[in-house]
Amino acid sequence: MKELTPAAGPVSCRRDPDGMVWLKAPAAWSKPWRHLEMESPAIIDSLTELPPGEDFTQVWAWMNREAGKVRARLWAPRIGKGEDEACGSASMLLALKLGRDLEVVHGQQGSIIFAKPVDDVEVELGGRCTVEEPDSATHAQVSELYGDHVKGRRSSLGQ
Repeated sequence: MKELTPAAGPVSCRRDPDGMVWLKAPAAWSKPWRHLEMESPAIIDSLTELPPGEDFTQVWAWMNREAGKVRARLWAPRIGKGEDEACGSASMLLALKLGRDLEVVHGQQGSIIFAKPVDDVEVELGGRCTVEEPDSATHAQVSELYGDHVKGRRSSLGQ
């Protein structure tokens, strides 16, 4: 088991033999996302923004309640956040709220997030990703934002 240490505190991480990466952290570290259950995944798919009066909200609907599979999308206009393709922190809170393991099909592209309550405080968050070598424009943006802090540093997640 590896550990990351963001400003909030230590986060344990592991990689399953099948390549799934899992992080475990207190759900309370998440932003205070609101959850709005919708009638169907089709309604969520048709959204271009949050329903009127909503903000900082993950909209969701059951795709398969028995299997724990949900469809979700999230926006936070008041902080200038457009749609988040894969909001792990909101999915952690939803799993804790529902008290069960979830497979969350998130965003416009259908990113998959897994969330498993460990107890009434911590949640495991899992997923897979593809690592692509950033192009020179991306390298320039990262250097501009973070300066020399990132040169030569690599994530130890799952290594």
